[in-house]
Amino acid sequence: MEEQHLHYPRDRRPDALGTLQILPDEIICLILEALSPRDVAKLATLSSVLYIFCNEEPLWMKFCLINFEGPLHYKGSWKKTTLEQLCLTQDTSEISRRPLHFEGFNSLFLYKRWYRCNVTFESFSFDNGAIERRGDISNEEFHLQYDGKKPVLFTDLANDWIARHMWTLEKLAERFGEVEFRISQSNANKITMKLKDYVLYVKLQHDEDPLYIFDPKFGEAAPDLLKEYNVPQLFQEDLFDILDKHQRPPFRWLVVGPARSGASWHVDPALTSAWNTLLQGRKRWALYPPGRVPPGVTVHVNEEDGDVNIETPSSSQWWLDIYPLLLEEDKPLECTQLPGETIFVPSGVIRAGRLALEEHGVSDEDEDARNISQDYLNSGRCSSVKDIVYSIDCLSMYLEENRDHYNSNWNESNPLGKREMREWLHRLWEVRPSLRKQIWEGACIALDAGKWLDRVSSICAFNNLPLPSESEKLPVGSGSNPVYLIGEYVIKIYVEGGLKSAVHSLGSEIEFYSLLHDSGSPLINHVPYVLASGFLSFLNGSYESILWDGIEVPCMFTNFNLFSENDLPSNYSFSTWNKAKVESILLGKKMPFKEENCSNASMSIWPYLITKRCKGEELCHVRTKLSKEELFALASFLGEQVRNLHSLALPSMPSSCKRMKLNNSSKLDAVQLLDNKKNTIPMVSVKLNSSVLEDPVYGNYCIPAEWQPFTTLMWKRRENVKDTLKKWGGSTPKHLIEIVDDYLPHDPLVLLNIYGVENGSVQVRKSPRWLHMDIMDDNILMKPDVSNNLLPDITQKYSSTMNLIAESMGLEELKHAQGNKKKVMCPSYILDFSNLFIGDPVYELIAIYLDVFRGESELLKQFLLNYKLPFRPRLECKQPTQLLEGVLRDDSEKSERLSYQAMCYCLLHDDNVMGAIFSIWEELRNATSWEEVEKTVWGPLNDYEDFFLAF
Repeated sequence: MEEQHLHYPRDRRPDALGTLQILPDEIICLILEALSPRDVAKLATLSSVLYIFCNEEPLWMKFCLINFEGPLHYKGSWKKTTLEQLCLTQDTSEISRRPLHFEGFNSLFLYKRWYRCNVTFESFSFDNGAIERRGDISNEEFHLQYDGKKPVLFTDLANDWIARHMWTLEKLAERFGEVEFRISQSNANKITMKLKDYVLYVKLQHDEDPLYIFDPKFGEAAPDLLKEYNVPQLFQEDLFDILDKHQRPPFRWLVVGPARSGASWHVDPALTSAWNTLLQGRKRWALYPPGRVPPGVTVHVNEEDGDVNIETPSSSQWWLDIYPLLLEEDKPLECTQLPGETIFVPSGVIRAGRLALEEHGVSDEDEDARNISQDYLNSGRCSSVKDIVYSIDCLSMYLEENRDHYNSNWNESNPLGKREMREWLHRLWEVRPSLRKQIWEGACIALDAGKWLDRVSSICAFNNLPLPSESEKLPVGSGSNPVYLIGEYVIKIYVEGGLKSAVHSLGSEIEFYSLLHDSGSPLINHVPYVLASGFLSFLNGSYESILWDGIEVPCMFTNFNLFSENDLPSNYSFSTWNKAKVESILLGKKMPFKEENCSNASMSIWPYLITKRCKGEELCHVRTKLSKEELFALASFLGEQVRNLHSLALPSMPSSCKRMKLNNSSKLDAVQLLDNKKNTIPMVSVKLNSSVLEDPVYGNYCIPAEWQPFTTLMWKRRENVKDTLKKWGGSTPKHLIEIVDDYLPHDPLVLLNIYGVENGSVQVRKSPRWLHMDIMDDNILMKPDVSNNLLPDITQKYSSTMNLIAESMGLEELKHAQGNKKKVMCPSYILDFSNLFIGDPVYELIAIYLDVFRGESELLKQFLLNYKLPFRPRLECKQPTQLLEGVLRDDSEKSERLSYQAMCYCLLHDDNVMGAIFSIWEELRNATSWEEVEKTVWGPLNDYEDFFLAF
């Protein structure tokens, strides 16, 4: 096999947008929509990328329609049409005829919109018989079976209509070409078009949601049309007849539109029932029962007046982006209405549909769509055509081939992150087997899926495992390492952080499983069972594999000089401690070690781990179905298992951890902390050189060696905290970012509860513990079980003191919760220990509380009741010989609060934790201080702290 490196144009985005490059493309488009056409025209001259944004047809369509009333004359493009309205066509006609083109700029957002504007609908059809088709039927039978009950298609109601043969677009244009009909669009302005102008628009347009005629007064504009159809006998009863003529609401519509036109999700006004007869073309319908909100639709209810506002994506967005991912039970009722058919939709049903072309019998002139429907618009959106749900061209423009898609940076302009991309492709792979050929082509671009399949297949062959089946070809999940589920086995290939970091990740995970097995900890029953581990190498066109138990340095490393002699002393171990050192140094360098540093560029190595597949479903897939009792059982389970994890003895610190020397130039010089009050450099100054890590120093005092990796990590994050928070866009309010330095301690070391110095060493009250670091809802498995008692009786499980605490925390109603014998979802396994670290146990709570518990304080309290470990020992009466003074003493006083420690770790996290916090507690965006955020989010921790300090 050969690796090819292709040349790609330089990315224009940074230089062309400047500081605007941090904004997602959809935000830039929204900003442009708020400007005037003249201002947008000026912006288009500033840079190539702004030129692209400012010449978007959807943008100019909005400019044209938003303030426009009266008859509309379409000029072939919305920009030209707008310029003519502004009387600027003479000045800009030359520019308009010659659009500029630029390489080096890609945007999934713009491409998806362009794709929705140009997708064709030749095969847009679906009918599974869920909606009945009926011929002749009596009024009595209709009322008994369908009226107010369910939708139905009638095939013969329009057979004798004149309109059945006379209402084609061409014939109507010949008869009523000068008549103005009302055009549908989102704003309240009344836009009309002469029918002859509309026919021209239909032939020229390429709009995502094309304009369509939607006229409730067509009978007044063209009275002859009323003579060419009749109301079917089934629908003769008209309750609107009881109203005066001027009180009668609109009750009939003429609808004419091209392919892609249709209405978004809606309920018909006044909850009326409706019938719709289709005369030309086809219309695809999607229907949900009353009270069922379609996926992707948000309903806002005004608390003051009860007004309901529906927020829904466009028709094309819904069926291209949402519908393909729906489970079968979440899909709507669907049918494709054919010419001459009449659909009846009962009151209250939420409906959507889309106009589409006939597969056959449409001339070239008609290929933009000929669809005319009568009496009620229920058209618009839903459904997906299995042949048009996926675009390889989209991925080809969006991603680069022949790159490391797990470690490479992701284009910030893309609305879909690399993890979401992997999850989306795998989900499509599962639910759309008929599309697997196309999905595989896209996955080879997005994931290097072909090469990863070769690698995992080689691992299977070397370990006598079954090869991946057709359904197992894609990696699963959204993590940072490729993971494959193959039969009863799980194969994880380590790539995160580059080769050196990946090797240490595998080594530390092997070390952890070994210690866990030797300790007899009950946690062993709730983690994957390790079957094998090793390395896959690719050299001179072929793969080789060796097994590795994590003890000795693999021979292939020394044979190919992957590490220098100084890197690996003779007694070096790929342990958790050394992993922490490596990651600290990589963080200081702000770059991962790359495989290209190897002496042989054609060779690559991938560490891998094989475990037995655990039974159960990921919590993220079942959490919406869990009862309150099941969630509390989950909290109890996590409390117990995290206690087991944090109680596990730490591995001994290898001598190589002190002597390791990954790079002679790698220095981690911590910031010399300035005391702003005295404007001097205080006693606190830290200098860590990677060549002398056996003597970490805090001012004039030694830092406990076991805390050095964790504190080094926090030091570097503390140094860049403002930039990190700003990097996440608007996740954190700007006024809080500005005061974050005043809130955080000057040095994160004080979060470990420093209480002084004794015998030249800094004294802390905490002891480091194993940290999973990533207990989130995609790393927890749930499985069905039958139980007589979902939650064990708290009075039996805990002491009387713990019961009092439970009552004070509001859990009294759960103390005696008895469940009938029934099938419930119980937690079974915790997965993915590749992020293992050793540090402060408070740090572990962040993912559990914010992701698993979603900020539910009662679940956190239930977790803590089962955790039962102090986050720090009681302060001994013996005082150290020397106390810290000045700024550190001030910080130490604040750090006594567990809530403060947890909040600081949230701010020093490498993920967007603040985005999660301000999503759960939206009201905190108006908080005036970090103390207010801390109290709201982490206040319950202090109750737990008080309990352990008291007893």
